[in-house]
Amino acid sequence: MRLPRRRSASRRPHRPIPTYALLGAALGLTISSTLFVPALSAAASNSSKSLWVDQKVSFTSGPMTIYATFRHPSGDSKVVPGVLLVAGSGPTDRNGNSSLEPGPVNTLKTLADWLSNDGVATLRYDKLGSGQTGLGPYASDPASIGLSVF
Repeated sequence: MRLPRRRSASRRPHRPIPTYALLGAALGLTISSTLFVPALSAAASNSSKSLWVDQKVSFTSGPMTIYATFRHPSGDSKVVPGVLLVAGSGPTDRNGNSSLEPGPVNTLKTLADWLSNDGVATLRYDKLGSGQTGLGPYASDPASIGLSVF
């Protein structure tokens, strides 16, 4: 006797993953695999014992200075995994706050807190047009950037 083939109730049509999601995942993997050699078990077991610091950092991209916060263990800590936190759409700064919303929301800062509790270092930055980074040399003529801000 031949039984009919069952269809899975969870089968859904294929939807492509947005390019920005792939880029963010690739950046996160690149950061974690090149800057921080994964030592997950050591990082997780030592995270509650070590103190974490938010270090203000900056780097340049063309004529722009990008301002960021690097959260990492203080002192002579072991190497830990790390991720790059990328803000979503809109004028969102490195902490996850938007000039369009009243008061601080701190979504990315909170995520950095959670990740450091699990032994993961983070780098979060102000996007072009937000936070301390702002528009830099493009402030007088934002159209000269050649792309939409945010």
